Amino acid sequence: MKLSFKILTLILLSSILSIGCNDDNENVQQTETEPEPELITYLCCGENPFENQNIDNLDQSSGVINIVPVFTPNGDGILDVFTINNIGLYSNNLVTIYNLNNEIIFSTGNYNNGSNSYGWSNGNNDFESGTYKYKIVIENEQTYLQYGYVCLVKTPEDRAGIYFYNECLDHDNNNGPDPILI
Repeated sequence: MKLSFKILTLILLSSILSIGCNDDNENVQQTETEPEPELITYLCCGENPFENQNIDNLDQSSGVINIVPVFTPNGDGILDVFTINNIGLYSNNLVTIYNLNNEIIFSTGNYNNGSNSYGWSNGNNDFESGTYKYKIVIENEQTYLQYGYVCLVKTPEDRAGIYFYNECLDHDNNNGPDPILI
């Protein structure tokens, strides 16, 4: 009796899951410059869905480019800007940030995590918590090109939707995690 109940439960569960998991790729639009992954991959701290499109022919012996995938622009001095470790070592760079509708919300050359950055320190306080896309180019798109996602978190309540959350905290950050993220 218990075995048949378990089997029926598994059959019912698999039926529900298969009904809710339709392959609906027809609605996913792709652009030539920034192909979109499936919506389920919109994660800032998980695996980068754009990884196979990134190009890295840059000699990074001066310092490896490393993205901190979450920032908390609240003015406390910790992760207040979108941090790209070692970006200042490569002055010929272009950083562009998009919302999820592919609209450019920020773009600058010579990004440096300080006076020329996206976040609290440069007066960009109109942003909303959520996931944003970034594009980093160093020298040109054949030398170094990186796409990915970054999460902007303004309050502790906003962090509840970040999946793979511990991976966000593991990234190299000189100041440690912002208390908002703990």
